[in-house]
Amino acid sequence: MKLISLAPSNTEILFALGLGKDITAVTRYCDYPADAKYKHKLGGWLDVKIEELEKLKPDLILTSNFLQSELVERLSKKNFNVVHVDPRTLSDVYESIIIIGQAVGKSEKAQGIVDEMKRRFEKIKENNKLKQKIRIYCEEWFKPPTISGNWVPELIEIAGGISFCPKGQKSFEVDADEIAKFNPRAAIMSWCGFGRRINISKVKSRPVWNNIAAFRNEEIFTIHDSYLNRPGPRLVEGAEKIAKILDKLREENLKNLGKSK
Repeated sequence: MKLISLAPSNTEILFALGLGKDITAVTRYCDYPADAKYKHKLGGWLDVKIEELEKLKPDLILTSNFLQSELVERLSKKNFNVVHVDPRTLSDVYESIIIIGQAVGKSEKAQGIVDEMKRRFEKIKENNKLKQKIRIYCEEWFKPPTISGNWVPELIEIAGGISFCPKGQKSFEVDADEIAKFNPRAAIMSWCGFGRRINISKVKSRPVWNNIAAFRNEEIFTIHDSYLNRPGPRLVEGAEKIAKILDKLREENLKNLGKSK
């Protein structure tokens, strides 16, 4: 099949299904696995080069997220075979992997990926269920500050944390007063598209946010956004990274407790 993936998560899923060689083109944001970087680029989320796409004559186009709804409509009108997924929860993520697997004739492989994700998530959850629960503020975007929603609250819960945002709710803008009331022990920055290029010093210097203990105490961590914001197999690694941060915070709590005695 000649496949075109117009979302990084779909690209990762296709590679996980063993179909990397069948991918004809991707977006400029598709950077994992390494081979994805060398695929033909058709633009980004919204500025897809339709004329180039038409010349490639794909058998199947895969899209994701509500941001591409209008694009899906345009492609469908041109009679392209399009599979669109828009997960909001972990269950939705599993379903989207199954849907993509069915569309490319890899149903059994897709089910195997889902089963392995569930197994690993359960292991993380089991390892952390008896540990102290820690309030975490996780941020998806910085201007304006936007809390990580969708499946991220579930990852936080699996890792042994407590999220301000309810699971399944879309990411939404927040203000310092709201977060101060939640009183998170630490903050995780995972800004879309920034990868590791997050300027922590600017986060620390936010006006008013020093009323929040996590910011005042400079308990601010970063996680590459591809581990939290892409609804695919690597969400498991995202949960593992959150769990490591929480373990570090628990160790600090024990040290501080020892000093106070």
